[in-house]
Amino acid sequence: MPKVFTQIDEQMKACCEGRRTETLAPDMPAGVFEFGERWVESQPIDVYLPDAVHRCLIRGRFDTVVRLDDGGYAVVDFKTSERRADHVPLYARQLHAYAYALEHPALGAFALGPVTRLGFLVFEPEKFAREAGGQGGHSRAG
Repeated sequence: MPKVFTQIDEQMKACCEGRRTETLAPDMPAGVFEFGERWVESQPIDVYLPDAVHRCLIRGRFDTVVRLDDGGYAVVDFKTSERRADHVPLYARQLHAYAYALEHPALGAFALGPVTRLGFLVFEPEKFAREAGGQGGHSRAG
């Protein structure tokens, strides 16, 4: 991924941490962006095949986790692109894997639960604007 997209991604994540969901996306479940970009690792998972048993685990780094007002957690993935329905099944597997790893962590790994929601926060930038504090950001026109 080109460096500029990495920088945009890092700024989006930093902007969200500690903020209420409704300040960024009113349709999101109510809560606070609490845990930004952390590594997760699951307990070993045994996969039984007719002639063998394979042991595997899930390891990865999520974008953010929201502490929901109802007591659960939501794993959220940020996307800076146009919204496309065909992306949902592809990225949904990744979110499910993070949720599993958070609820079934390896010894000493980061753990949270229950994970009750999964979702994407998609930004489709239309303009670049400077905020009062001097920092700039992408926003939708209008």
